[in-house]
Amino acid sequence: MENTGVLSGALIPVILLVALIAFLIRVFIKASREAKEINDEILEELDNGAEFEAEPTAVRARVLSKEVGGYYSGTHQTPTYHTVFTVTFLTDAGETKEFNISKETFERIRENQYGLLLTINGNFFDFGDGEDIPAKEE
Repeated sequence: MENTGVLSGALIPVILLVALIAFLIRVFIKASREAKEINDEILEELDNGAEFEAEPTAVRARVLSKEVGGYYSGTHQTPTYHTVFTVTFLTDAGETKEFNISKETFERIRENQYGLLLTINGNFFDFGDGEDIPAKEE
């Protein structure tokens, strides 16, 4: 009797498992190298004098509009609806800025409200600072 069929049949899953482990190790090493390259690029930019804004930037602005929208994600069998709260501001410099913000902040802000718009790295941080700035006479 020959057992070569049973022996080779048992080796196939082992060979596949070893190949899978080798593939996962290779993917991990590649991802680690790419992450290191990105970190090195950021460090080089900092060494060359690049600055990354960490403090909020404040500009005076008026709320032009508030909109509630949303979108679905997931699958057709288990869709999930996500509500998006969007506010559009007009700065004193005439620049329009639009941000998706939290529901709590959305409810606190009024249309035509004038106040301080705070951003960090161009992203919404806060508006109004708890107090309205008196509207300018136009």
